[in-house]
Amino acid sequence: MQIQSFIDLISQMGPTLCVVFCSILPILETKIGIPLGVDYSLFGENALSPLESFFVAIVASSVMATILAIIFHFCFKKSKKKTFQNKFTKLLEKPIKKLQNISRAKKIFWCIMFVFLPVPFSGIYGATILCALIKLKLCDSIISVLIGNALSTFVEFLACWILKPYISLFLCIMIILITLTLLYQLIAFIFEKIAKKLPKNTE
Repeated sequence: MQIQSFIDLISQMGPTLCVVFCSILPILETKIGIPLGVDYSLFGENALSPLESFFVAIVASSVMATILAIIFHFCFKKSKKKTFQNKFTKLLEKPIKKLQNISRAKKIFWCIMFVFLPVPFSGIYGATILCALIKLKLCDSIISVLIGNALSTFVEFLACWILKPYISLFLCIMIILITLTLLYQLIAFIFEKIAKKLPKNTE
């Protein structure tokens, strides 16, 4: 009953609002927003076309990406306490190490790829935080995140256009993949905490 109530709530919101809402939320973003807006089983004749859903998603996510880039840039720059930054540094430790000692052009390229490629914590939220942590200039951060977001959103549009007859199945698969990724990250985090608490064997 609760699941059905949730589905009814989504249907009442309308496809455009659902696409906007998902596209600006972390984790979900356009990868869920675009296929959700196209889903005929949820919205019937009011469902958006893949192209309409693409344009709504890219506008919403681009505006959100710009706001996030500005917020994180100035928060990390002005913040005197490093505790907040250190939490994100640990979360994105591997990409930060790779990007610290390379040229500006390569930093921009890899930030674009970080948004574009489906890796854990990628997307506009992870990318804007990463750009701030590697001290990329604000304009470079915004440009790289917007380009990466445009590329990933276009690929998602193509997938929805090709798989439109099976869009409900495609949406379910995307939700399952995101859920599995989150579970993997959660389990890895728990085991890491447990490993730290275990006494080290010293011979």
